Amino acid sequence: MPLLERRDSYSPKLSWELHAPEADARGAVLLTHGYAEHRARYAEAIATWNSLGLIVASYDLRGHGHSEGPRGHVRKFRDYVTDAEDVIEEASKDERWAAAGKPALFGHSLGGLISTHVALSRQNRYSGLAMTSPFFGLAMKVPAVQKALGRVVSRVVPRLPQKSGLAGRDLTHDADRARKYDEDPLLVQHVTVGWFVQSEAAQVALEELAPFVKLPVFCLIAGDDRVADANKAERLANSFASEDKEVRLVDGRFHELLNEPERQTYVDELGERLLRWTTG
Repeated sequence: MPLLERRDSYSPKLSWELHAPEADARGAVLLTHGYAEHRARYAEAIATWNSLGLIVASYDLRGHGHSEGPRGHVRKFRDYVTDAEDVIEEASKDERWAAAGKPALFGHSLGGLISTHVALSRQNRYSGLAMTSPFFGLAMKVPAVQKALGRVVSRVVPRLPQKSGLAGRDLTHDADRARKYDEDPLLVQHVTVGWFVQSEAAQVALEELAPFVKLPVFCLIAGDDRVADANKAERLANSFASEDKEVRLVDGRFHELLNEPERQTYVDELGERLLRWTTG
């Protein structure tokens, strides 16, 4: 399993992989997973997108899966953006990726928040932005006093872990998928105080930056999301300035749309949109 060497001693090595179709690639996609999980959970989606002619680069976030770094932690949210850009740079060294043209971005949950900030950094580099249940806000409301206390604690012990409380039954209606989530040894079972503060800061920043997103956008939002704030995700995504934009609330579905019983429908829709963008 390849580890991406980094430009400095601070940046952890990232586990990543390039998934290429059998024939010449018709388009390229960077896949960024959500908090607590890892890239191997997207094998089915990647296989479908490969069958459409898309070459997919997937990676484990720092502190996740097989990547290095403190588990579930990030010092600055910008580090996530740098990591994604470094994976794209490494993928670009492969002739198959380089020949596929401008890559599209796909992100789930935290990966959606990261992908949006990646897009905002250099929009002319990408062909489109696709997301499922983007983590633009937390579904559970945290009291202001608790948030303020968290900011103070994050300055002293930023890696202080807190139980995430995530369980498979809160993420998907598919009982088998829920069980596999709970039994997955690679999942991160906590959040750090520093991670929470940095993620919230990125969400607050997006309130002002959202109208500057001009890339084509396709966003599927779980209507019964117990993790990410569906209303905020819908509002912010709809505030993007994209001319080619579809934001859809999927009623009654839990956070992980790509693990719901009808997941193949969403995978196919995403693949069609990604292919359309990357082939022009």
